[in-house]
Amino acid sequence: MRTNILILVFITIFYCVYAQTGNVGINTETPSATLDINGNLKIRATPNSAVVDGHKLLMIDNISKEVKTIDASALGSSTNNSIAKAEAVGNGADLGLTSNNGYQKINFLNSPTFSGSAFNLTNDVYTVPANGIYAVKFIYKYGDGIQAGTLAVSGYPRIGVFNGATMIEETKFSVVNAASLSILSSTAMISSVFSFSAGDEISFHMNPDNTNIDLLSNNIHTSAIIYKISD
Repeated sequence: MRTNILILVFITIFYCVYAQTGNVGINTETPSATLDINGNLKIRATPNSAVVDGHKLLMIDNISKEVKTIDASALGSSTNNSIAKAEAVGNGADLGLTSNNGYQKINFLNSPTFSGSAFNLTNDVYTVPANGIYAVKFIYKYGDGIQAGTLAVSGYPRIGVFNGATMIEETKFSVVNAASLSILSSTAMISSVFSFSAGDEISFHMNPDNTNIDLLSNNIHTSAIIYKISD
């Protein structure tokens, strides 16, 4: 009887040592990790932590399915590299604009403030870095407050956002016509969201529409802001 007990003890020790030095599989005969579970894993209870520092998160590698860790604090320190802002202050010639009818691209070469490598100040084009949903804000302001004058043609000055050669949104300056007098708002703004693909080329344009109101005065302030908000 004692001999049988000793044999059982040795067998138990052998299997414990074997389990500690090899791979163990659950629902798989060919485990590829120390513990390889081919199925769902449930943990009934875990203690809560009131802080992030000093902890790591468990994550699943989509390819190998291996469980890996990541520092929890790193999730709050990522940078949105899609953010870009450009501004320009000056007159129409500085911005590359004339009084001709038709859309003309804003020239941000003399931009006093700028951020974001996706915006190329050589050609005034923002190249979309990745597929996703982007917020875009474009403001064109000349003078201060309300401007009064006469319109040379039956039309409206306007600004537009372009993707390549295609206009994707525009807005008009507010104009109220009364006999020969026109009252024109000095500010036009586009603030919207768009679905872009990597490589799309976004630019910002203005169309004076042949007006003789001083849309191209020395007191122009235009700015464009664009950044990714979602996949």
